[in-house]
Amino acid sequence: RLPKALMSELTLARTRAIRLKVSQNPDMALSLCVFALARSSFAHQTAHGIDVRAETAGISDHEALEEARSALAGHSPSAESDLLDWCMTQSSIDLQTTLALLVAETIDLRHEGIGVADRRLQAIGDKIATALDLDMTRFWRADLAFWSCLPKATLLDTLANSPALVALDDRERTTLLKAHAKLKKDALAIAVDQTLEGTAWLPEPLITPVETPLYEVTDAGVEALEAA
Repeated sequence: RLPKALMSELTLARTRAIRLKVSQNPDMALSLCVFALARSSFAHQTAHGIDVRAETAGISDHEALEEARSALAGHSPSAESDLLDWCMTQSSIDLQTTLALLVAETIDLRHEGIGVADRRLQAIGDKIATALDLDMTRFWRADLAFWSCLPKATLLDTLANSPALVALDDRERTTLLKAHAKLKKDALAIAVDQTLEGTAWLPEPLITPVETPLYEVTDAGVEALEAA
């Protein structure tokens, strides 16, 4: 048996060599990344020797994601050695699909919209939503429970900017707003809910920002926009 100090030197030399080779082999890096994240997700353990880890956010997900995760956990090996073998025999496409699922369950962009950290989370969420071309009207709609949580001033402002009222002339709009302002909050929430039913209205935090175009169409043709 080799002395501990010598064993440490030898395994350090091999670690350095492996690190260099993996840095030059994207497929192997992908395999090891999926392996480590799968261990973290399914076994709640860190993969020995590969310190790639993430914590699942503990969020109740959409049914499709829950089903995909259950299916992956069901057909991937549970033993660490077998899982590593399995990851190294998967195609790059299959590994990328698995990685997407494992990364998705680590995402947690919830915030209360108060401090600097919350603004950073919103900004990160905006960038991801824009890149994904996310349409939140497919996943969320305002209901009476939502409207009932808002202050009366916000309800009136939302009503004033609703398509139904914007379409009215100024006199009709003003008269209608004055009448709604006299309602108690619960009754006003019901009125706003009914007015905005089917309009695909979204609160500002759920609106996906439109990416700034690099070009604009002019009478002379397409021109590049100047960098901001």
